[in-house]
Amino acid sequence: MAALNLRTRLDSIPTPEESFAEMFGDSGETVLVKPLKISDLAPYPDQPFRPYSPDKLKLLAEDIRQNGILSPVIVRPMPPDMERRYDYYQILSGHNRVAAAQLLRMETVPAIIKEVDDDLARLILVNTNLNQRDELLPSEKAFAYRMQMDAMKHQGQRTDLTSGPLVEKLMVKNGAEHEDINFSSNGAKVHTVASIAETSNESAAQIKRYVRLTYLVKDLLDKVDTGNLPFRAGVDLSYLSEDEQMEVDAYLLETRRKISLEQAAALKRYSAELGPITRNDIETLFQEGKTERQPAIKFTQKNLFQLRQFLPKGAKNQEAIDYILEALKYYNLAQQMDRKVPLELPGFEP
Repeated sequence: MAALNLRTRLDSIPTPEESFAEMFGDSGETVLVKPLKISDLAPYPDQPFRPYSPDKLKLLAEDIRQNGILSPVIVRPMPPDMERRYDYYQILSGHNRVAAAQLLRMETVPAIIKEVDDDLARLILVNTNLNQRDELLPSEKAFAYRMQMDAMKHQGQRTDLTSGPLVEKLMVKNGAEHEDINFSSNGAKVHTVASIAETSNESAAQIKRYVRLTYLVKDLLDKVDTGNLPFRAGVDLSYLSEDEQMEVDAYLLETRRKISLEQAAALKRYSAELGPITRNDIETLFQEGKTERQPAIKFTQKNLFQLRQFLPKGAKNQEAIDYILEALKYYNLAQQMDRKVPLELPGFEP
């Protein structure tokens, strides 16, 4: 029954060939499917998509045992390198199908071979996975969209990719304004985020939020994946520096607290307006009802000179601080007792 459910899901999503045709158009050439030895295949390095869990991979393997590999993998030929001293093929789409085939001790898999450069390889990898997988972690989408944006921006600077369905989808209407606009070699504007949104079920704003997650430190990003950190809170925390993020993560880990959307937004605002966030700022924020940070007290050179006139001569920093605190205590007490003359200060003689 589980295998049937998987097959039903697979039938409802685009095949790699359909995804490829949707992105790059049908050039009219016949798509050739060729059996390739699994030993001649290599995974795409540093890809954002995680492999299936062992249980899900077994389920896929059982489906392949019963029905075969109905959707060929997509690969590109690669020359020998330091790791492999022979010609091989890099997998662009179908990593899990290849892994499932290995479980079944299959020697070959059906494959579509495409001669593409690094930019198009990244686009094929990202688009086929985004179109085919129905369950993706926020971190997978985040790095996938960022990889997609980087490849498309790079394409906008090239001279050999100026036509075809993909580039046509990237053209922006005259007068459009956006921070993610690049230019193709023929001068046309290329609107990366809007273009990605047109071919996905996410809005341009949501795609930008996903990309922001790639600026989170790993521990906070893991919390977003597990649901221990709300998605939008993760987006706000991504604007903090790495040191600030690590301070927040350490606090959450030690106290076992969870951060709210309001608290994350406040931390973002504090960092932008009032400078680096400290542990004390975080603790103050998490106190019940605290949503605003106290502004930092800063002294000008003139203020410091005026203050020095009232301090004991030769007082060191800590002695001066102690003296000021003691003076403020007496002044506050005098205010409470409605005295007109401050109490005599003990301690240092000016």
